[in-house]
Amino acid sequence: MRPGIRLKVVSEPDDDGLFQFEINISNGRTNAALEFWGYSDNFAQFGSGLTDFPKTIRDKVTYELGGKDKDAQRWAYYLLLEAFCYDATGQSAIKVKVENKFDIPTYESNEFFIKSEPASINRLGQGLKKWNPVDSKEFEWTSNE
Repeated sequence: MRPGIRLKVVSEPDDDGLFQFEINISNGRTNAALEFWGYSDNFAQFGSGLTDFPKTIRDKVTYELGGKDKDAQRWAYYLLLEAFCYDATGQSAIKVKVENKFDIPTYESNEFFIKSEPASINRLGQGLKKWNPVDSKEFEWTSNE
């Protein structure tokens, strides 16, 4: 997989309006995947924050789902996506942390970074902000370094 993020609807919303999603993330060398539940607007706020990233060199835009610790709110998973600048010239990356809370031997934990130009991260934000899983079952973004 090229560096980027792919979201897919695994199952239509249940009676509470929750979709089952699958996310696949890669930096071109390392890949992570996770299935999780969320509403149709799950990524809209994160997308809005990314559309004008970075406002300053210290700007961070974060999407976090689930619990970090094994017993945190009894979540079955943890997902972190955090856009940030890693140098004074505005070079940017997205920190990725994906962890399922399964027992060994099916437990998985991945942490890596996707280098990306701010304009490409802005494009990710615009796409996430507009994505409606009711109308389109997949969303894909490819990073431009």
